[in-house]
Amino acid sequence: MGFCKRRIKCSWLHSSVVNVLGLVLAVVAFQPSADLWAHGAGGHGASDKQASPKPSAVMDKSRSLGPIANFADRPMQPRHGGQITATKHHYFEVVYTPNEARLYVYNASQLGVNARYIKGDALMTVRSSGQSGRFPLEVVAQPTYTGDLGYLVAKVDVSQVQDGDMDVQFELHKLPSEEPSVSFTQAFFLTRPPLPVRRESLFAADQQPVIQQSICPVTETRLGDHGDPIKLMVGDRPVYVCCEGCVQQVQNDPHGYVQKTSHIVQVNSTARRASPPAPQRPQITLAQLTANDRALVQQQGTCPVMDGPLGGHGDPVKLMVDGRPLYVCCQGCVGQVEQNPYFFLDKAARKSRDVATQPTAYVATEIQPPVPNAWFYERRPPSKAATGGSCCSTGSGASCH
Repeated sequence: MGFCKRRIKCSWLHSSVVNVLGLVLAVVAFQPSADLWAHGAGGHGASDKQASPKPSAVMDKSRSLGPIANFADRPMQPRHGGQITATKHHYFEVVYTPNEARLYVYNASQLGVNARYIKGDALMTVRSSGQSGRFPLEVVAQPTYTGDLGYLVAKVDVSQVQDGDMDVQFELHKLPSEEPSVSFTQAFFLTRPPLPVRRESLFAADQQPVIQQSICPVTETRLGDHGDPIKLMVGDRPVYVCCEGCVQQVQNDPHGYVQKTSHIVQVNSTARRASPPAPQRPQITLAQLTANDRALVQQQGTCPVMDGPLGGHGDPVKLMVDGRPLYVCCQGCVGQVEQNPYFFLDKAARKSRDVATQPTAYVATEIQPPVPNAWFYERRPPSKAATGGSCCSTGSGASCH
């Protein structure tokens, strides 16, 4: 009986060992070789002589990932009222004060970046004088309870620099991201408190300011090309834009567009001062003939309008053009003289009988035929008394024009 029990126990042990050995052989049969693991999967079984490739290299060879997306395409509102510059993986906000330039760093998700380990400097170049200086950026830590991760600061006195007259180039290194080094440039403008922007209606008093500005600061197109301009009061300064789409742009950067509008108005004013002045309106009056005019009528001889002899249609008509006498044959010629007085003054002087002894003080640079309404003022209608008996008056008499 004891022998049987020992035999049964040995049989059970033998079968268990066989089963275990079978499982071991099965695992060994399906296990990849050491070389295959080292070259294909990069696991710890790789030999020292044949190191496994990096996972990134395997990914690049297996499929093309394409260009990295630009995560800084979304606009960002300034947290501290400064200027925003976006790069491929960062946002930078610069606050300019009279004594320093503060630089805040944000990642592509617009979250603050700890500035503790960032290094860099700021190169400031004044445009008008050409002077430049490089200033190191120092880290300014903030208390933890504020939630602010600190900022970089370049300590320099810029209180005497005019807005827009200096370029500031920032060069940063050791940024904690895919973009470890960055360089960008901004135009210097002192950071000021946000300006309120409100919309107002256009009135007749806005006509002259619209003419002086003439250009929309957002689209840089002429005001009025897209309908009536829109008036915005940015603080206490009016800014006129061409359409609804420009209102939001001014609200996003009120200081910048106030500066740009001031520059546009200044350029337009300078251009107007450089252009030749408009001709002054001549003073033309009717005057009575006296005995002293007889010699002057004989000297002029002919009517400069009709080219006929003075006195051929009755007594000549005397005009004073800027204090100088001019004689025409009849009242109907007065309107022609009013349209182009200096032309007829010169013509009368050239046809005078004694030009050599009585030269005219007026010398025309270019003689043109009369142009109607060239001087843009209302012509006086001839009175009935003045037209009586004239060849140009209405009636049965023949007209000379």
